[in-house]
Amino acid sequence: MLSKFINLMSIVFLTNAMWVMNALANPPEMYAVEYKIHADPYDFNSDVILSMTLGLSLVDDLGNNNLEWSIDQILITEYENQEPVKEWTDTNPTLGTWTVEHTDVDHPTPGEFINPPDLTGTASPSGNYNDLEYDFSASSSNLLTAGTGISIRYSTEATFSFVENMRTLAAAEEEEPVEVDQGETSS
Repeated sequence: MLSKFINLMSIVFLTNAMWVMNALANPPEMYAVEYKIHADPYDFNSDVILSMTLGLSLVDDLGNNNLEWSIDQILITEYENQEPVKEWTDTNPTLGTWTVEHTDVDHPTPGEFINPPDLTGTASPSGNYNDLEYDFSASSSNLLTAGTGISIRYSTEATFSFVENMRTLAAAEEEEPVEVDQGETSS
């Protein structure tokens, strides 16, 4: 009888410990994911010509390793010789929320953000140049990786266009690889 009581108490203790551990889980309130378009889409060592960084805010922990994110801001940067030359920001993207399944909700990884919602809109310039019209659609259901050892890069397949006043900065009508990385989170 005593052993049954001890077993029952162990189960209660373990159940309570699991509840406390789950309650202490601390997903990040903000996260940034960056999509990098390379000069040669099949060579991630080639120059980045354009990047799109999504500023995300946690909306809700849905359980079962699913977090609901809102896209609060989209920052698009044009590069020449690996140096940023122009930036545009969409501070009010008209999107709903984005549910992402994570291996560990406390530590999201770029590879978990390979399927963003379709992103279409107009971004305002940070300097004296024109607005940027953007359209980005990723449809990869498979995580693509390149690299060896700890140098793993994630990618998705995407179609996109980025146009500033009739000048196309980057476009792909057929799906091509786009690198997915963790972006800088601004406070």
